[in-house]
This record gives sequence, structure tokens and C-alpha cells, in this order.
Amino acid sequence: MKILHTSDWHIGKRLYDRDTENEHQQFFDWMIETINQKKVDLLLVSGDIFDIAYPSNSSLQLYYRTLTRIANSYCKHVIITGGNHDSVSTMNAPRQILEMLQMHVVGGVTDDLKDEIIEIRNENEQTELVVCAVPFLRDRDIRKSVPGETIDEKNKQMRDGIIAHYQQLANEVSLFHEQKIPIIAMGHLFMAGASTSDSEREIYIGNLEKLTNTNFPDIFDYVALGHIHRPQKIGGSETIRYSGSPIPLSFSERNDTKEIVLLDFQNNKLQNIESLHVPVFRKLMQIKGTLAKIILKLESVAEDDNTWYEIFVQEKEYDPTVIQRFERFMDEKKQLEILHYRVLFESNQQSINDLYVDAPLLKDLKETEVFERLIESVKIDDKNTIKEAFSELLLSMNDS
Repeated sequence: MKILHTSDWHIGKRLYDRDTENEHQQFFDWMIETINQKKVDLLLVSGDIFDIAYPSNSSLQLYYRTLTRIANSYCKHVIITGGNHDSVSTMNAPRQILEMLQMHVVGGVTDDLKDEIIEIRNENEQTELVVCAVPFLRDRDIRKSVPGETIDEKNKQMRDGIIAHYQQLANEVSLFHEQKIPIIAMGHLFMAGASTSDSEREIYIGNLEKLTNTNFPDIFDYVALGHIHRPQKIGGSETIRYSGSPIPLSFSERNDTKEIVLLDFQNNKLQNIESLHVPVFRKLMQIKGTLAKIILKLESVAEDDNTWYEIFVQEKEYDPTVIQRFERFMDEKKQLEILHYRVLFESNQQSINDLYVDAPLLKDLKETEVFERLIESVKIDDKNTIKEAFSELLLSMNDS
């Protein structure tokens, strides 16, 4: 049996004011072609299917259109778990219909732990593989709040709750382990030692206490992780991995090699793990330097270039004409896809305009980033508690 591990699609993601639907479509085309070429039997998607809890109609259409194409591909089984960006109700809404296509969706934790245990059976209805499909574990899913508890106490309870959740699942599937049937766990969480990018700069419930690879029961043959956008192994383990996002979700990921992970099980044993590099569908480039150097570099760009640019003009001395000259250059080079630019001066600020130039635009910030900036600007003793309360409110709004 061949299994493909992917995660963090973030359908509907926007880089500044540009949507990434075309890049997502190209990834899905490539992924389905890969499924057919590699003869993949099972697709695992470990959370954050969408970028926002209530995706647009076009994002939903792309999602369902992709699932329909997968149903008509070589792959006959799909398991999808919800991430912290996903609304449980949005994910679960078509669940019964998708199950008829051998597509299982676990949008969030339910009252019955067995809902997260999915058996993959062959044509003779024999169980060939068991998947513990764990969605993003929210605070209310795994612990009870206690009045007067400290941040450290809450974090420890969260960590202990996540570990206990996986141990309970391991206990439930122990009989399969005794029968030598392979077991895979899925998860959407933050592991110790994981390398992050700017696209993950948010306040996340359940991630203040990071887990290590030793916290997963030995019963799992492979742990398919989501939540971190850079593909990587955890703790040096070949079998505990983040597949990462399939396309760059911020300019900090512009040089990352994107991957999906192919697992090959033979005779009930994991025989091979292969990282498949995802093609670059849209190049991202960040350029820093003086206005003269930046213009010189951009002048040499080909007419058919489809790169998205993030520009930082850096000058030593304050010059109010720099912005005007750069904007005039952009008007002349309309074919250049400059998504964002800032002008920075090393010398002291000369005017209120300079304050405006150095400050990021509100539209470029996420809700959590705006709230973090607000909290850091005032004198409050327990900022972490307030940040966590804000995160809980956001999650409650997303799930309402």
C-alpha cells in the first residue's frame, strides 16, 4: 500500500492583495498526476485545508472539485483532518456524502474517540491499515479550566492532555498492533525543535508546551503531522514528520523546498519513505537595497516574468523623494508583480511622513498580529493570559 502525506493546503490564502488560487490549482493538478504515476492508494491531509474558517465560494469549489478528481484517480481512500484554521462545522458538513466516496473527514474532536479511528480495508474487507486521524486539539477538547490556575499550570495540562489523547487512541488500536497491522497517527500541532516561518506567527492554543517525538506511543508506525509549513523530520526520526505546505504561504518561505511524503508499506511493514519535491508554480523574491540598486535589478527582469516581489528600499539619509521616484518606476513597469514595498531610512525620522512609511499597513497584518502589537504597547502584568484569552475568543468565533 502506498500512502501520500500532505497538509496545510490553506486554500484561499492571500499574499498581501493577491490570491493564490492559480498556484493551488497547479499544485492539485501535479498532486493528482503524481497519485496516478506512483499508484497511491491513500491520501492523508493533516489539517488547515482552508486559510480561514469560513472560506469563499471559489475556495469551496476548488476543494470539492479537487476531491472529485481524486475520487476518479488511482487513489481510492482519503483521510482529512481539521486544523486550527479550519471550522469544524465547515469541514464536517459534507462528511456523510464524502464517506460514500471512501473519503473520511474528522473536522474536530467528538464525544466518541472511536470517530478518529479509521480502518482501511481491501477488496476482501480485511483491514490492511489503521489511521488515528487526530484533528487540531483545542483547549476545551482536552482539559477543564480551573479558576486561579497559572499559565504554567494551564500549559502543562494542555501538554498532558495531548499526550493522553494519543495514548488513549493507542490503547484503542492495540489489538490491531498485536495482529501486525500497520498503524498511522495524524496530528496538527507544534513539536519541539520545529523550524517555523513568518506565516505561522500567530497565537495558537495548545502549542505553548511543545511535544517531543518521544511523547508518541511506539505503536505508531508513522506520524503524519501538519501545522508547520516547512517540511521536516522531528527529533531526527524518519517516521515523525511535517510534510509542510505545498506552496509558499509567506515570503519567508520563498527559498524553501516544498514536499509531500510518499510511504510504501509492504507485507505490513513500512519499507520506504520518499520526499517528493513539489514544483515551483510561482517564484517569490525579496529584494533589499538602495533605490538605485533595486531599480537596476528590476530593470533586467524579463517581460514574461511571473515572479511576485517584496521590496525593501533602504537608504541611509532621509529623502522624501524616494517614495515618489519608486512609485513612478512602478507605474512605468506595470508588468512587474510587486506585491508589497516599504521604504526605510537609517537616519533619524525627519517628519510624520517617515513614521507612516516605517509602519506596516493595517491590511497587511492578521488579527493576532494587531492584537499582539496592542498588548505590547501598554503596561500589563500578565500579557500571556490576555493573549490566550484573545485566541480562545477567535477560535470560538470560528466554530460558532
